[in-house]
Amino acid sequence: MRYTKGSIKINNDLNMIDKELNNNKNVGKNITILEDYLNQPYFKTRVKKILFKGYMQVRKIDKAYNLIKELYEITNDETALMDFVKLLLDMGEVEKAKKYVNDAYFSNEKIYLLGLIYEYEGNYEDAITTLKKLKHTLMESDMHIELGCIYEYMHDLKSAKEEFKCLLNTSKKYQAKLRLIKIAFGENDPELPNLIQSFDIDNCKHQGDIVQYKRCVKYYKYLIGDLKEKDVETYSDRQLYSYSKDRAIYHVNKRHLLKGTLYKLNDDANLDEMYDYCASNLKHLIRKDDTDMYLVKMPYNVGYLMDYKTDLLEVIVIPNTNKILTMYPVAKVGMYEKMLNEGSKTKDER
Repeated sequence: MRYTKGSIKINNDLNMIDKELNNNKNVGKNITILEDYLNQPYFKTRVKKILFKGYMQVRKIDKAYNLIKELYEITNDETALMDFVKLLLDMGEVEKAKKYVNDAYFSNEKIYLLGLIYEYEGNYEDAITTLKKLKHTLMESDMHIELGCIYEYMHDLKSAKEEFKCLLNTSKKYQAKLRLIKIAFGENDPELPNLIQSFDIDNCKHQGDIVQYKRCVKYYKYLIGDLKEKDVETYSDRQLYSYSKDRAIYHVNKRHLLKGTLYKLNDDANLDEMYDYCASNLKHLIRKDDTDMYLVKMPYNVGYLMDYKTDLLEVIVIPNTNKILTMYPVAKVGMYEKMLNEGSKTKDER
């Protein structure tokens, strides 16, 4: 390709936009610019890759789906396949995800995605066996992250920590440290203050990791009674500092009204009634760290995930309380079906 002044400017713009999206900056503005650049023939593929990232950040799932599907089918690119299959699993399209993975010729990526599908279906042993095939490959770091998360779902926190500790001298060290900090919250680990101090926020380059770390710090301050009004920056900070049920319901409704999102509550949803039912039925603990996540089965369909009606809600609460931060519909799939069929220990039984 022969670069002109105009194409050099577009190339520089795309470099800047990609960097900003990686740090969750100016997302709406950058999406608008990228949509305009879709008409540039020499940059179309690169623009689509970056635009997909933007659509996912604002949860414009319908647009993200069409974009990444077209991109993979045109380019047959392994990164596009990874993004496409992960999105299909988010959408509950398990069989479609299997078809694309089985038809792919990429070796390591195919193994990794098969592991994700087994995990999604609740077949943890098959997921672990499959993912371990990635040892001594370029995807070994991805293997450790995913295995650690699976062990967390299995409530085998010792094995989870071993997987994350394997990454402390790699490029994924901040992601691993965050998981170790979150596990320490759930275990009331006395080493928690040292883990928080060791994060080295000044050298962390990924804005998403920084945001999560700051949330962990706020929750730690909340635990030791040192959270002050000057520390409040976000909705969750405000709820930790001074909880309000009305604020929680407003937050849930605000997310419910967003267009193009993956999940939706019914238009006639009674959020006050749903809140009270969930707060009284926190039985199936999914995950426990700087927030507690529960699965709640409602006595009626509450919404839908894409085209699938569901009576299941994921409910996020302030740890060790029934104070709800948010709740949203999820599909009846994999690990959740298994949890409901086999039963799950309550928080007090763990």
